[in-house]
Amino acid sequence: MKTNILTKGLAIGFLSGAAGSALAFDVTPGTLIELAVGGTPELVEYDFAGNITETLTLGGLLNTGASVAVIGSRVFVSDVGGNVGEVDLNTGNVFGIFASASNEGLGDNATDLLAIDYGSGTASRYTTGGSFLEAHGTIGGITGVDATATTIYVARYDDGSVYSYDYAGSQTGSFATGWGASSLSGLGYDSTSGLVWVATGFGSDHISAYDSGGNLVADWRNNRDWINGLDVVGVPEPATIVVLGIGILVLARRRFR
Repeated sequence: MKTNILTKGLAIGFLSGAAGSALAFDVTPGTLIELAVGGTPELVEYDFAGNITETLTLGGLLNTGASVAVIGSRVFVSDVGGNVGEVDLNTGNVFGIFASASNEGLGDNATDLLAIDYGSGTASRYTTGGSFLEAHGTIGGITGVDATATTIYVARYDDGSVYSYDYAGSQTGSFATGWGASSLSGLGYDSTSGLVWVATGFGSDHISAYDSGGNLVADWRNNRDWINGLDVVGVPEPATIVVLGIGILVLARRRFR
């Protein structure tokens, strides 16, 4: 889930682009990023219509990839052994690996990472450097997680439904996706539109979007097998873009001086 911290990623991307140092894989606002593990693990970026815009082959994962989370301009991945690391977007190498109390999903609340355990549904919150902060309860059988500052969203493999919880562990909502049991493999929440995006993996490999009432608003078959993680790179509100532009102008003026 990306909110205000996205502006930091936009600023970094703008300044680095101006300096002519484009990355091999850019984190682009208004896209979806999946972790595909059908063969060699890779990041795949889609626009919201389902078109692939870029890919990046990954190296350095200790086990089979499990999930992906994007914070600003940084991309993190986890594996089925609970290891979490950051992706070098120039080379695809995963570095800074730390062990989490998880064996399935990875998400974020725009500041910290959330690693979720499939069996218990416990979402353990970590800093991006790997320091444990606290644990939050959800429901068992979870394969995807994402969050805002107040709400944790989870995709449940056991029944194909999406659930929401507050940070105290109380359920605040749920809806059935229609995919049924043994289907969901990832989840990303878009704070800009309020849509919940879910992935089905395990050979089905669809990406679908639902509104807050659980109504299907988008669905397409992806072009990579075995999706094992999904996240959304949201678009900042117009007011935020204006503030960002002012900040860039101020930086440019200071540099000129």
